[in-house]
Amino acid sequence: MREYNEIYSLVGRTLESGWRVVEKVEPKGNRQMGKFSVCYLVEKDGQQRFMKVMDINEHIRRLGPGESQADAFKHVLDQYVYERDVCKLCKGKHLTNVTVVLDVGDESLDEEVFVPMYYLIFEKADGDVIDAFDDSVRLDFAWRLRSLHSVAVGLQQLHTVGITHEDIKPSNILTFDKKKTTKVGDLGCSTCETIHSPFEDNPFPGDHNYAPPERAYNYHIQDIKLSKRLTDCYLLASLITFYITGLSLNALIMQYMPESKRPDNFNGQFKDVKNHLDYAFGKALEKLRDDIPFEEIKDLIVGIVRQLGDPDPERRCKLTENQPQSPRSQIEKTISSLDNACTIAESLIYKKNHESAI
Repeated sequence: MREYNEIYSLVGRTLESGWRVVEKVEPKGNRQMGKFSVCYLVEKDGQQRFMKVMDINEHIRRLGPGESQADAFKHVLDQYVYERDVCKLCKGKHLTNVTVVLDVGDESLDEEVFVPMYYLIFEKADGDVIDAFDDSVRLDFAWRLRSLHSVAVGLQQLHTVGITHEDIKPSNILTFDKKKTTKVGDLGCSTCETIHSPFEDNPFPGDHNYAPPERAYNYHIQDIKLSKRLTDCYLLASLITFYITGLSLNALIMQYMPESKRPDNFNGQFKDVKNHLDYAFGKALEKLRDDIPFEEIKDLIVGIVRQLGDPDPERRCKLTENQPQSPRSQIEKTISSLDNACTIAESLIYKKNHESAI
């Protein structure tokens, strides 16, 4: 099948909407860009923005048996229409902690034969949180907590309008205004209750490196809607551990799993590995506690991760043993706890700096 390599060389092109493509955005270090997109910086009216172009070639490469190029075009159109509509929904609902789509469009890559190119244009970020950490080896710990608070609020905003993100990870958390603002980005793997998503029947459509442990052990609870919200909660817990330890929750847990019980080596059922996951999760929480610099907030932060990140999806987000699981209540509690932890950390940092200045 033909590949449409024009999509990788758009620099210098002016789109019909007036945006001029000025630079291709390449992945940094070992990071990957989105699986099904190519990214550029574009300019119009003196403003530079970020453009995400749907990659038809990746859809062609992933065609299944019996599928044709026509199916690939349908897949890319479905993905574009969903992401366009869900981004417009977020913009219309004024979700302040979610990145804003500014323009969308489609045009042909070829002047003679219609080859559709679908794109979305967003506000341009300073970078993701990995960039923020790279730029400043010792970011103020209170900044990390305030940034996490912003992410939790963004996730709450999405859930309030019926959207589960399902791909919360460091590269999808973006900073703006010289790191003063943090927002949740990339809704490409999300699911929405009011808009048909290509992933609505997939319990774990996001990056499998960050997905909760049950995915690696081929298990998920039957209630897909609840499963997706619980996945978001686990991903938020994983982001907290990354901000504090530099490692995802999965990476921490797997450090303490017996070799024979790790997903690549284990062929049994999820119930047969739960005790090992519980032990490894406990050790991961100990590591997290050790890396929190202020004794006054250790219990608060570890408690958040214990509730959000429980490796057993049947226990995750249970505020008490006898209550039903409530991702909504747990995220509300997380927002309040992170706010409190940040206030305490700011006070301790101010006190320490004041004492050093005397």
